[in-house]
Amino acid sequence: MEAAQNKDQAISSGSEKDILQVKNSSPVNMFEVMVQNAPVSMYILEDWSYSYVNEHFCELVGYTKEELLHGKITIDQLVHPDDLSIVRESVKKRIENEDTKARYRVRAFKKDGGMMHVEIHASKAIADGKQSRSGPFLM
Repeated sequence: MEAAQNKDQAISSGSEKDILQVKNSSPVNMFEVMVQNAPVSMYILEDWSYSYVNEHFCELVGYTKEELLHGKITIDQLVHPDDLSIVRESVKKRIENEDTKARYRVRAFKKDGGMMHVEIHASKAIADGKQSRSGPFLM
């Protein structure tokens, strides 16, 4: 694991590489460190673009944060075309307030062209007037 760039957190390496050491243990900082380093893929999707992905998400799909967060890779490119309607329908229901949470399985592509089956859990949130969808992306 790489050393943390945030001065308030440090991630040990070597034989204890999976142990997080947080210098500033405020609840907010602890939560940010936990989500970023969770052993499950986490994302936030706004307007069909990723606004947040954690390290595990990047490792799972093989793309860098820069590729995912700057719109170079979209949900349309990650989800198998035959399963895209499942994702679109789920998002539509949350936008129209029919559902606030969803859980479904789709096929997704990795950067290397490999395909995997994933389970997506999604929750609707509104922050600063903007709707987003977030949750874990499980293999």
